[in-house]
Amino acid sequence: MKDKKYLAWFYSAESMNRTLSVHSFLIDRLCENFEKIYFINMRNFKLFTDATSNRKKEEELNNEVDRRFKVPTNIEIFIPTTKKDLKDFMFGKQLIAINQLGTSSSDLKILFLLKKYHMKQVQIKNIGYSNISEIPLLGSIWKNLLFKINKVYSHKLVVLLTNLRLISKIQIRFTDKTEITKNIDKNYIKKILHYLNLFYVKEFILINSSYFDILKYGKFEISEDRIVLLDYNLDHPESVALQGKINKKNVEKHYYCTYKSVDFFLKMYKKKVVVCIHPTDNLKLKKKYYPTFDVVKYETMENIYKGFLILFFDSSAIVNAILLKKRILCLISNFTGKNINNYSMNFIKKSGVSKINIEDKIYLDKDKFLSKLDSAKKNYSNYIKSYVIPDGDNIGYEKIIKTLKERFFKTA
Repeated sequence: MKDKKYLAWFYSAESMNRTLSVHSFLIDRLCENFEKIYFINMRNFKLFTDATSNRKKEEELNNEVDRRFKVPTNIEIFIPTTKKDLKDFMFGKQLIAINQLGTSSSDLKILFLLKKYHMKQVQIKNIGYSNISEIPLLGSIWKNLLFKINKVYSHKLVVLLTNLRLISKIQIRFTDKTEITKNIDKNYIKKILHYLNLFYVKEFILINSSYFDILKYGKFEISEDRIVLLDYNLDHPESVALQGKINKKNVEKHYYCTYKSVDFFLKMYKKKVVVCIHPTDNLKLKKKYYPTFDVVKYETMENIYKGFLILFFDSSAIVNAILLKKRILCLISNFTGKNINNYSMNFIKKSGVSKINIEDKIYLDKDKFLSKLDSAKKNYSNYIKSYVIPDGDNIGYEKIIKTLKERFFKTA
């Protein structure tokens, strides 16, 4: 009897909440077009708990989903704990895998397991946020070297293992990054390597940002009734892995200055403030840092749609504000570390948004400042064309679904 084909979304996280917070729109569209989708959490097969994880090894994973998310009925969450669990689950199934996993050294066991079951794999990378290379700032040569081994050299090892056919290659990466193919075309060596199928990814398909898809779908009401802060998680696992934990004194200074800056705009424009925190962040703790503001989790997009003024540090969600032509102000903090400020300055340079340092005393004319922010919107168009809608007016999720069906689910 022939194995039945299913679409499966592979991830590695404490829960499915972060996946839903970033990809819920796409997931809903996939569920409308496929009979059943398995969401498989591979966290238990991590070789070790690395610095990019919030979870301790002994903590039990669960498949509970935050009540804010409406999970389609044709989704099934599976969390294998042993190889036998996975083997039993795979019996009678042929999975087409959406690979949302990493390539760090702690992920190697997971990638070997996927190869064992001969899954065709694709990746979806279309958040529309242009960023730059990270710099490890861990205070010692050995710590920085260990970081590079785990993240940079491990990826190179994965590429080598795919060419030795010990790990599966990615068949297709759906991406909104035009620079990927441009860099291949400009670099003679890369062009040859790609032609000889020596990359980790076999084929790149250009699509528009998921934020563009959501805006075209038109399910949110747009207004200007609040000031929205896209807060940064100082304990974000990847940030900690790059530069270590920020000392408590600087953490307190950061939140004091941030609160003071946001409160200035509240008093100037008489709008309520909503603080949107990262999916990995601690809601209870953030409410202590922002006691007079509304603090929410998993509600970033709907608040951006209602924003009069959007304040942010480093957040991919700001792409949504760019698309909506919202007034945007980037906050610079000397306490967040060099990488975060580099990301922010890179975004400022490419998008043309304004900035302030949260430690500075703010002297602004209410009307002139708004006029300045409104004028900055003229610069958004180039960013949108280059990084958010590089594929014209095409809907990204439609291209993903059509390609998946034609390449992997088409019956003879």
